[in-house]
Parts: sequence; C-alpha cells; structure tokens
Amino acid sequence: MNITNRKKSVSFPKVWAKCLADYPNGKGIYTADLGGDVVYDGTPVYLSSGICKVQKTAMVYENAGSSATTYKIYKGSHLKVGDTVTNGSTSYAITAMDKSNALYDTITVGTTLGAATKDTTVLFVGSNTVVGLVTGHHEVLEVGKNLEAGVGVIGTVKEANLKTPLTSTMKSALKGVVFI
Repeated sequence: MNITNRKKSVSFPKVWAKCLADYPNGKGIYTADLGGDVVYDGTPVYLSSGICKVQKTAMVYENAGSSATTYKIYKGSHLKVGDTVTNGSTSYAITAMDKSNALYDTITVGTTLGAATKDTTVLFVGSNTVVGLVTGHHEVLEVGKNLEAGVGVIGTVKEANLKTPLTSTMKSALKGVVFI
C-alpha cells in the first residue's frame, strides 16, 4: 500500500512571470522562527549556515507619527513578539502583537521607530541581505518541519503580486531579478 503525504498550498496570484535560474534542487527553508503560517511565492530568503531563512518583512498598513510605538502592518508577515524590527535606521524589539483585526496586524515596540508611511515603509528583521526569492506556489507550513522550495535568482517578478514586501536595498541585491 502506498501512502502519499501531500503538501497543502494556498492560492494567490503568481509572482514570477519567468524564472530563468534558481538553486539546483531547491533549498531547505528554516521555519521554526517564523510567525506566519504560509511561505508565499516571492518571499525573500538569505543563506545562513547552508540553509535558507526567510527575510521577515512587513509593509505598513497605516501612517504612524514620529513618536508612535504601535504600527499597523498588512496581514501575512512572519514577524512575531521578540523579533527586533527595523525601518533601516532604528531597531527595537516587538513587545506585543495583536492579530485580531481581519485587515491588519498591530505590532508594539518599546521605543518609537519613527514616522512610517502607508504602503511605502517596509519594516524588517535583521539585515537587508537577500540571495533569492521563493519560486513556485505558496506553501502552508507544517509545525516542526522545514520547507523544501525553489529559490529563484534570475528572472522577472511581478512586483504588484508580491505578498511579502521588499526594501529597495533588497531589490538591488537581487541583481538577476527584474521587477515589473
């Protein structure tokens, strides 16, 4: 008797218009430190000790003032309490996260990150370094299991379909990727 364990996938518009080159045989993606439950097509990743890790990012959902300590971000990020989030110049740990709203999540930091602009400011964890974007379909994460996925490095990406936002520094690091 054959037993097949199929992965669950989620339907969203495709990000890659054309992927011309990726890592041979795909890459393992470490998932234990992710706050979300889906790795989307086009998710930025970086290499760490031979395995890929997701570059956690979030787009600001609503303008925030220069003294704000709470920021509304679009749903779908992998941020979680304890992550040190930055706007590129200031970094503070997330002390609370409210996911109860259907349209956005609200993160709270101990000290302000400064003003943030809706649909422009990208908050992220760690450095701005990425080596590729996940290719294929959106993968629902299984508790306790890493993910095996394609990681594209050369090709064309439909930027409007990205579920996971990228900073301008991340985009320029992906020298073989054209954003349309």
